[in-house]
Amino acid sequence: MEPPVRCGGYELPVRASAPNGQILSYPVITSGSFAHHDSIKNLLGEQYELEKANQSLENFVTKDTPPTFVWHTQPDDCVPVENALMLVSALQKNGIKTEFHMFPEGGHGLSLCNEVTSNSDAQFLPHVGKWFDLAAEFLQSL
Repeated sequence: MEPPVRCGGYELPVRASAPNGQILSYPVITSGSFAHHDSIKNLLGEQYELEKANQSLENFVTKDTPPTFVWHTQPDDCVPVENALMLVSALQKNGIKTEFHMFPEGGHGLSLCNEVTSNSDAQFLPHVGKWFDLAAEFLQSL
């Protein structure tokens, strides 16, 4: 067992300090061939060249990774959908409870895809907007 994490004068078991679940929306996962390089550069700054190879999250999934809900749009022209696919594959290999939705339409940054958050007809996608209710149901199942 890993040593406890110190937080505010308390010692917490590692699992107690971890999230019970996570929701990832068109996530940047890899620093490999499908990377969204600008995100990795923003994260690492001056350490980019030195550390970029160590940032592929699909290589860090373990049995302790929390249950995960992932959604992505297939035609996303910002973050390649392969990022989500690589993560889901790693989650599956480690037996992590996972729910994944790849929607066949829509780009990056859709938010809720409804009339409140859409600034164009291209972002008003009620089918894709179902991700929110699906994610809420997933969290309730944990």
